[in-house]
Amino acid sequence: MNLPIACGFLFLWGILVLAALLAWATAKAFPAPELKQVQLRIKTWFYILTVFCSVFFLPAYYAAALLFLLGLLALREIWKTFFSFPTKSVKIVTLAGGLSGLVLLSLISAFYLYESNLSVFFLVVVVTQLNDIFQYLWGKSLGKKLIVPRISPTKTWVGFWGGVITSGLLACWTAPYFVEIDRICALIVGLIIGCLGFLGDITVSFFKRQCTIKDFGAFLPGHGGLLDRIDSLLYVLPVIVYFL
Repeated sequence: MNLPIACGFLFLWGILVLAALLAWATAKAFPAPELKQVQLRIKTWFYILTVFCSVFFLPAYYAAALLFLLGLLALREIWKTFFSFPTKSVKIVTLAGGLSGLVLLSLISAFYLYESNLSVFFLVVVVTQLNDIFQYLWGKSLGKKLIVPRISPTKTWVGFWGGVITSGLLACWTAPYFVEIDRICALIVGLIIGCLGFLGDITVSFFKRQCTIKDFGAFLPGHGGLLDRIDSLLYVLPVIVYFL
């Protein structure tokens, strides 16, 4: 693990601890069911970050085995949802097959990126996941007008643009410390990651709405299923690998 990645993990752990303390203090002062859900999400983030961190300390075959396991779990969520849905239309079959292919492509891209450039792998995954959080926070705080209410009733234009711009600025600020890239290019890559992350989220949401479910399960408490957490990476990883 190089110094920028180590510093990146220290920053992420610090932010997570601060978020946990803030959520705890807020829940104590203003008890509400919504805050309990936020605390649960933050607790699960500790587990997610621990697993992600382990990839950088253990041998490559561990990362390969982990990605293989994640792929199996994601495919299981897709096809379990498909077979539990009473109507097996051509549309649902096509969506399930296409989403399965997208999951496999993104996991192969993830391992390729992990093997070829560890710093880019770290940066892409972190910026994509933070983009999810940025879009959620901007949308919750200021968002009103929905983008696609029939597919995702929580996605707003403010959340989308706020997340994309914040992700672009984050990439512009941090990317030059990880890879040889000028800040303008880093800004553009960050903006693209924000847009593609949103597209992945909407793609998975569309499949869920067609199958009349809210989440793919409860594998990650407070987040839903595994695919509910990694959906934003489905387009990002293959596109980054293609242009790398």
